[in-house]
Amino acid sequence: MVDGEKQRKFIDAGDSRPIGVIIYYLLSEDAKDVSLSILDGQGNKIQTFSKEEIPTERFPSFDARGYEQDLTTGKPKATVSQGLNRFIWGTRYPSVSSVPGRPPVIINPFAKPGIYQVCLTVDGETQTESFEVQINPNEKYTREETDTKGEFWMKLYGKAEEGIQTVLKAREAKEKVANTLADSSDNQILVDQGAKINALCDELEGSMMPVGTTLVQIINERTKLVPKLTWLHNVLETSEGPANQGVINVYNKVASEMDETMASFNSQLETEMAQFEQLIG
Repeated sequence: MVDGEKQRKFIDAGDSRPIGVIIYYLLSEDAKDVSLSILDGQGNKIQTFSKEEIPTERFPSFDARGYEQDLTTGKPKATVSQGLNRFIWGTRYPSVSSVPGRPPVIINPFAKPGIYQVCLTVDGETQTESFEVQINPNEKYTREETDTKGEFWMKLYGKAEEGIQTVLKAREAKEKVANTLADSSDNQILVDQGAKINALCDELEGSMMPVGTTLVQIINERTKLVPKLTWLHNVLETSEGPANQGVINVYNKVASEMDETMASFNSQLETEMAQFEQLIG
Protein backbone atom coordinates (compact mmCIF):
# COMPACT_ATOMS: atom_id res chain seq x y z
CA MET A 1 0.00 0.00 0.00
CA VAL A 2 1.24 3.49 -0.91
CA ASP A 3 -0.74 6.48 0.39
CA GLY A 4 -3.72 4.18 0.90
CA GLU A 5 -3.60 2.92 -2.67
CA LYS A 6 -2.64 -0.60 -3.73
CA GLN A 7 0.32 -0.76 -6.09
CA ARG A 8 1.39 -3.92 -7.89
CA LYS A 9 5.03 -4.82 -8.42
CA PHE A 10 5.69 -7.15 -11.34
CA ILE A 11 8.57 -9.61 -11.13
CA ASP A 12 8.97 -10.12 -14.87
CA ALA A 13 7.27 -7.08 -16.38
CA GLY A 14 7.29 -3.31 -16.19
CA ASP A 15 4.50 -0.83 -15.61
CA SER A 16 2.36 0.55 -18.39
CA ARG A 17 3.19 3.99 -19.72
CA PRO A 18 1.34 6.64 -17.71
CA ILE A 19 -1.69 8.11 -19.44
CA GLY A 20 -0.99 11.75 -20.18
CA VAL A 21 1.82 14.13 -21.07
CA ILE A 22 5.08 13.25 -19.29
CA ILE A 23 7.11 16.32 -18.31
CA TYR A 24 10.67 16.06 -16.99
CA TYR A 25 12.56 18.90 -15.32
CA LEU A 26 15.58 19.50 -13.09
CA LEU A 27 15.72 21.77 -10.04
CA SER A 28 18.78 23.08 -8.25
CA GLU A 29 19.18 23.06 -4.49
CA ASP A 30 18.64 26.82 -4.51
CA ALA A 31 15.16 26.55 -6.02
CA LYS A 32 12.50 27.80 -3.60
CA ASP A 33 9.28 29.01 -5.23
CA VAL A 34 8.34 26.48 -7.94
CA SER A 35 5.21 26.21 -10.08
CA LEU A 36 4.26 24.57 -13.35
CA SER A 37 1.58 25.86 -15.73
CA ILE A 38 -0.12 24.33 -18.77
CA LEU A 39 -1.22 26.72 -21.53
CA ASP A 40 -3.18 26.15 -24.71
CA GLY A 41 -1.98 27.05 -28.18
CA GLN A 42 -3.15 30.66 -27.80
CA GLY A 43 -1.27 31.10 -24.52
CA ASN A 44 -4.38 30.89 -22.34
CA LYS A 45 -3.65 29.29 -18.98
CA ILE A 46 -5.39 25.96 -18.44
CA GLN A 47 -4.09 25.15 -14.98
CA THR A 48 -1.22 26.00 -12.63
CA PHE A 49 0.26 23.49 -10.20
CA SER A 50 2.04 24.76 -7.10
CA LYS A 51 5.14 23.25 -5.51
CA GLU A 52 2.84 21.30 -3.17
CA GLU A 53 1.29 19.57 -6.20
CA ILE A 54 4.41 18.73 -8.23
CA PRO A 55 7.67 16.83 -7.52
CA THR A 56 10.49 19.14 -6.42
CA GLU A 57 13.58 16.99 -5.89
CA ARG A 58 16.76 19.05 -6.19
CA PHE A 59 20.38 18.71 -7.29
CA PRO A 60 23.02 19.99 -4.86
CA SER A 61 24.97 21.34 -7.88
CA PHE A 62 24.86 21.64 -11.68
CA ASP A 63 27.28 21.63 -14.52
CA ALA A 64 26.69 23.53 -17.76
CA ARG A 65 24.57 20.72 -19.18
CA GLY A 66 22.20 20.58 -16.23
CA TYR A 67 23.46 17.30 -14.74
CA GLU A 68 24.75 16.82 -11.24
CA GLN A 69 28.47 17.47 -10.97
CA ASP A 70 31.04 15.70 -8.85
CA LEU A 71 32.46 18.35 -6.50
CA THR A 72 35.96 16.85 -6.66
CA THR A 73 36.50 15.95 -10.33
CA GLY A 74 34.03 18.40 -11.85
CA LYS A 75 32.69 15.61 -14.06
CA PRO A 76 29.00 14.70 -14.26
CA LYS A 77 28.04 11.78 -12.07
CA ALA A 78 26.59 8.63 -13.60
CA THR A 79 23.09 9.16 -12.23
CA VAL A 80 20.61 11.99 -12.64
CA SER A 81 17.91 10.44 -10.47
CA GLN A 82 18.43 12.65 -7.44
CA GLY A 83 17.04 15.83 -8.97
CA LEU A 84 15.17 14.63 -12.05
CA ASN A 85 11.48 15.31 -11.57
CA ARG A 86 8.60 13.84 -13.54
CA PHE A 87 5.14 15.35 -13.70
CA ILE A 88 2.25 13.85 -15.65
CA TRP A 89 -0.50 16.10 -16.99
CA GLY A 90 -3.61 14.03 -17.63
CA THR A 91 -4.65 16.28 -20.58
CA ARG A 92 -7.76 17.43 -18.72
CA TYR A 93 -8.97 20.88 -17.81
CA PRO A 94 -9.52 21.45 -14.08
CA SER A 95 -13.05 20.69 -12.98
CA VAL A 96 -15.51 23.55 -12.63
CA SER A 97 -15.75 25.37 -9.30
CA SER A 98 -17.46 23.78 -6.33
CA VAL A 99 -20.23 25.15 -4.12
CA PRO A 100 -19.60 24.66 -0.38
CA GLY A 101 -21.99 22.15 1.15
CA ARG A 102 -23.16 20.77 -2.21
CA PRO A 103 -22.10 17.63 -4.09
CA PRO A 104 -19.05 18.34 -6.28
CA VAL A 105 -19.69 18.99 -9.95
CA ILE A 106 -17.23 16.99 -12.04
CA ILE A 107 -16.96 18.58 -15.46
CA ASN A 108 -13.34 18.43 -16.64
CA PRO A 109 -13.01 18.10 -20.43
CA PHE A 110 -10.10 16.45 -22.18
CA ALA A 111 -7.88 18.81 -24.12
CA LYS A 112 -8.43 18.48 -27.86
CA PRO A 113 -5.50 17.52 -30.12
CA GLY A 114 -3.20 20.45 -30.78
CA ILE A 115 -0.15 22.42 -29.64
CA TYR A 116 0.18 23.27 -25.94
CA GLN A 117 2.84 24.83 -23.73
CA VAL A 118 4.29 23.97 -20.36
CA CYS A 119 5.84 26.77 -18.27
CA LEU A 120 8.12 25.99 -15.35
CA THR A 121 8.58 29.00 -13.08
CA VAL A 122 11.35 28.91 -10.48
CA ASP A 123 11.84 31.93 -8.23
CA GLY A 124 10.29 34.27 -10.78
CA GLU A 125 12.16 32.93 -13.84
CA THR A 126 10.15 30.99 -16.42
CA GLN A 127 11.16 28.42 -19.02
CA THR A 128 8.62 27.42 -21.66
CA GLU A 129 8.45 24.40 -23.92
CA SER A 130 5.83 23.40 -26.48
CA PHE A 131 4.35 19.96 -26.94
CA GLU A 132 1.62 18.41 -29.06
CA VAL A 133 -1.36 16.36 -28.01
CA GLN A 134 -1.93 14.07 -30.96
CA ILE A 135 -5.00 12.23 -32.12
CA ASN A 136 -4.91 8.45 -31.76
CA PRO A 137 -3.60 7.13 -35.09
CA ASN A 138 -6.20 4.35 -34.88
CA GLU A 139 -9.02 6.86 -34.52
CA LYS A 140 -11.55 6.84 -37.33
CA TYR A 141 -12.49 10.48 -36.88
CA THR A 142 -10.74 13.43 -38.49
CA ARG A 143 -8.92 16.26 -36.77
CA GLU A 144 -11.70 18.59 -37.85
CA GLU A 145 -14.26 16.42 -36.05
CA THR A 146 -12.20 16.23 -32.86
CA ASP A 147 -11.79 20.03 -32.96
CA THR A 148 -15.56 20.38 -33.29
CA LYS A 149 -16.08 18.11 -30.29
CA GLY A 150 -13.48 20.03 -28.27
CA GLU A 151 -15.09 23.39 -29.03
CA PHE A 152 -18.53 22.11 -28.06
CA TRP A 153 -17.17 20.53 -24.87
CA MET A 154 -15.52 23.79 -23.83
CA LYS A 155 -18.75 25.68 -24.48
CA LEU A 156 -20.54 23.29 -22.13
CA TYR A 157 -17.69 23.69 -19.60
CA GLY A 158 -18.01 27.47 -19.70
CA LYS A 159 -21.79 27.37 -19.28
CA ALA A 160 -21.51 25.10 -16.23
CA GLU A 161 -18.94 27.43 -14.65
CA GLU A 162 -21.18 30.42 -15.36
CA GLY A 163 -24.07 28.70 -13.58
CA ILE A 164 -21.95 27.83 -10.56
CA GLN A 165 -20.55 31.36 -10.34
CA THR A 166 -24.13 32.66 -10.28
CA VAL A 167 -24.88 30.33 -7.37
CA LEU A 168 -21.79 31.62 -5.56
CA LYS A 169 -22.96 35.18 -6.25
CA ALA A 170 -26.28 34.30 -4.60
CA ARG A 171 -24.38 32.89 -1.62
CA GLU A 172 -22.40 36.14 -1.30
CA ALA A 173 -25.63 38.17 -1.33
CA LYS A 174 -27.10 36.01 1.44
CA GLU A 175 -23.92 36.37 3.48
CA LYS A 176 -24.02 40.14 3.12
CA VAL A 177 -27.64 40.17 4.26
CA ALA A 178 -26.83 37.97 7.25
CA ASN A 179 -23.89 40.15 8.31
CA THR A 180 -25.98 43.32 8.04
CA LEU A 181 -28.95 41.91 9.94
CA ALA A 182 -26.68 40.69 12.73
CA ASP A 183 -26.39 44.34 13.80
CA SER A 184 -29.86 45.50 12.66
CA SER A 185 -32.25 42.72 13.67
CA ASP A 186 -34.60 45.26 15.28
CA ASN A 187 -35.31 46.91 11.91
CA GLN A 188 -38.30 44.86 10.70
CA ILE A 189 -38.46 46.51 7.28
CA LEU A 190 -34.81 45.64 6.71
CA VAL A 191 -35.40 42.09 7.98
CA ASP A 192 -38.29 41.64 5.56
CA GLN A 193 -36.21 42.91 2.65
CA GLY A 194 -33.41 40.55 3.64
CA ALA A 195 -35.86 37.64 3.70
CA LYS A 196 -36.97 38.57 0.20
CA ILE A 197 -33.36 38.49 -1.03
CA ASN A 198 -32.71 35.17 0.69
CA ALA A 199 -35.78 33.63 -0.94
CA LEU A 200 -34.65 34.88 -4.35
CA CYS A 201 -31.17 33.41 -3.85
CA ASP A 202 -32.52 30.10 -2.58
CA GLU A 203 -34.77 29.83 -5.63
CA LEU A 204 -31.80 30.42 -7.94
CA GLU A 205 -29.62 27.83 -6.22
CA GLY A 206 -32.49 25.32 -6.18
CA SER A 207 -32.92 25.70 -9.94
CA MET A 208 -29.22 25.17 -10.65
CA MET A 209 -28.27 22.25 -8.43
CA PRO A 210 -29.54 19.75 -5.82
CA VAL A 211 -30.17 21.31 -2.42
CA GLY A 212 -31.14 18.25 -0.39
CA THR A 213 -29.21 17.55 2.80
CA THR A 214 -29.27 13.75 2.46
CA LEU A 215 -28.59 11.39 -0.42
CA VAL A 216 -32.24 10.27 -0.42
CA GLN A 217 -33.42 13.87 -0.71
CA ILE A 218 -30.98 14.59 -3.53
CA ILE A 219 -32.01 11.47 -5.46
CA ASN A 220 -35.70 12.37 -5.15
CA GLU A 221 -35.21 15.89 -6.51
CA ARG A 222 -35.87 16.57 -10.17
CA THR A 223 -32.70 16.85 -12.23
CA LYS A 224 -31.41 20.41 -11.97
CA LEU A 225 -29.71 22.45 -14.69
CA VAL A 226 -26.05 21.98 -13.77
CA PRO A 227 -26.41 18.19 -13.28
CA LYS A 228 -27.95 18.05 -16.75
CA LEU A 229 -24.71 19.52 -18.08
CA THR A 230 -22.78 16.96 -16.03
CA TRP A 231 -24.76 14.21 -17.77
CA LEU A 232 -23.89 15.69 -21.18
CA HIS A 233 -20.24 15.90 -20.11
CA ASN A 234 -20.30 12.20 -19.24
CA VAL A 235 -21.75 11.41 -22.66
CA LEU A 236 -18.93 13.31 -24.36
CA GLU A 237 -16.34 11.65 -22.14
CA THR A 238 -17.43 8.12 -22.98
CA SER A 239 -18.28 8.56 -26.66
CA GLU A 240 -16.13 8.82 -29.76
CA GLY A 241 -16.25 11.55 -32.32
CA PRO A 242 -18.16 14.83 -32.21
CA ALA A 243 -21.40 15.37 -30.30
CA ASN A 244 -24.46 14.09 -32.15
CA GLN A 245 -27.48 16.26 -32.84
CA GLY A 246 -29.42 14.86 -29.89
CA VAL A 247 -26.70 15.96 -27.44
CA ILE A 248 -26.50 19.38 -29.11
CA ASN A 249 -30.28 19.84 -28.88
CA VAL A 250 -30.32 18.96 -25.18
CA TYR A 251 -27.45 21.33 -24.50
CA ASN A 252 -29.10 24.20 -26.37
CA LYS A 253 -32.31 23.70 -24.37
CA VAL A 254 -30.50 23.56 -21.02
CA ALA A 255 -28.23 26.51 -21.88
CA SER A 256 -31.22 28.60 -22.95
CA GLU A 257 -33.05 27.84 -19.70
CA MET A 258 -29.92 28.68 -17.70
CA ASP A 259 -29.45 31.98 -19.52
CA GLU A 260 -33.05 32.95 -18.89
CA THR A 261 -32.87 31.96 -15.22
CA MET A 262 -29.57 33.76 -14.61
CA ALA A 263 -30.67 36.92 -16.42
CA SER A 264 -33.88 37.09 -14.39
CA PHE A 265 -32.02 36.46 -11.13
CA ASN A 266 -29.32 39.04 -11.81
CA SER A 267 -31.92 41.67 -12.68
CA GLN A 268 -34.05 40.98 -9.60
CA LEU A 269 -31.05 40.75 -7.29
CA GLU A 270 -29.73 44.10 -8.45
CA THR A 271 -33.10 45.70 -7.73
CA GLU A 272 -33.60 44.04 -4.34
CA MET A 273 -30.04 44.69 -3.17
CA ALA A 274 -30.37 48.35 -4.15
CA GLN A 275 -33.47 48.61 -1.94
CA PHE A 276 -31.65 46.77 0.85
CA GLU A 277 -28.71 49.20 0.64
CA GLN A 278 -31.11 52.13 0.65
CA LEU A 279 -32.77 50.87 3.83
CA ILE A 280 -29.40 50.55 5.52
CA GLY A 281 -28.98 54.21 4.77
